[in-house]
Amino acid sequence: PVSNFLKKITPFIQSAYGKIGQAKEGAVRYNDMPAVGYAIDDSLFTCERLKIVIETEGKYTRGQTVDGSRRNFIDDANSVNVALEVDDVNLKKLWFKTISTY
Repeated sequence: PVSNFLKKITPFIQSAYGKIGQAKEGAVRYNDMPAVGYAIDDSLFTCERLKIVIETEGKYTRGQTVDGSRRNFIDDANSVNVALEVDDVNLKKLWFKTISTY
């Protein structure tokens, strides 16, 4: 099952976050989990259309995604669906059910 794969890659993910100072003891971040959860059940998310850009020049941020609708320095922002809230309890249930049965 997928859970065996996650068990193998978890130490690498924890180490990578540790190298950038963002590790949490006993925790791991699977960054694609919310995206996959949204694809399976979008009712778990509250979304809003926002003007978004990825600021790559380092002029205002350091490679971050920026909400262009609230920044007057961004003229070429694209409107995309952005998740602002998540039903984390049910997302976790969906996650554990999926990885244990797939």
